[in-house]
Amino acid sequence: MSDVTIKYSGSSIATMDASGSKTLGTSGKYCEGDIVVEYVKPSGGGGYTDLEVLTGEKPTGAVSFISNEDISIASIAGRKNMTSLIVDLTGGYILKSYAIRDNTALTQVAILAPSSYVNTNYGDYCMTGNTALKNIIIRGQIAGVNQSGFRSNSNLEIFDLEFSNSALGNNCFYGSGSKLKTVILRQNSVVPINSSTFTNTALAGANGAKVYVPNTLISSYQTASNWSTLYNSGYITFESLENSIYSSKDWWQ
Repeated sequence: MSDVTIKYSGSSIATMDASGSKTLGTSGKYCEGDIVVEYVKPSGGGGYTDLEVLTGEKPTGAVSFISNEDISIASIAGRKNMTSLIVDLTGGYILKSYAIRDNTALTQVAILAPSSYVNTNYGDYCMTGNTALKNIIIRGQIAGVNQSGFRSNSNLEIFDLEFSNSALGNNCFYGSGSKLKTVILRQNSVVPINSSTFTNTALAGANGAKVYVPNTLISSYQTASNWSTLYNSGYITFESLENSIYSSKDWWQ
């Protein structure tokens, strides 16, 4: 398989292998929303280092890639035309501090985490300042998220998490304002939060925010530490995940 493949509507239009050899398809103009970049690091070494495909030509439209390393500071930053992003970390990697930041056109990020979590939290401000971002989806398992992990994504509306072994950190969503009204938590145990996890979001005020959890856990969330404060204040309601439009893990695709 080529190291870098650019696809339009599912069909390859350009490839580049480890030697630098390029194969170009039919010339023409393409709708950027249908462009997908796929990246595979060659097993024998050589070729491009991870993330060069994101830091070189400033991709547009939908971007999807498999990482062979942790996503470090500013690895995915300042992209003005990238509208959606899928990051495959299933090889055992994490988002470090300031990894995905200040991408002004980015509306959706999906993180594909390992099936068994790496015992290191996602870093402070690991996804921050993406002012058009509406959806954050995390599949697989993560250890947890440090303070301010998803801070200052001012248009964030939906957060969907499959599994976190420890708490979502202090001020994790600070700066999301009144738009973050949908939180989806899929694991079969209560996801712990800190007292300020949802400070300065719709979940910290009477804004009609909903938290979707497995039906059998609704009563446990209502009495859980810090969750109970939000619930008893009338700021949030807990809804049955199974009976919602988010019941399928693939609702976002």
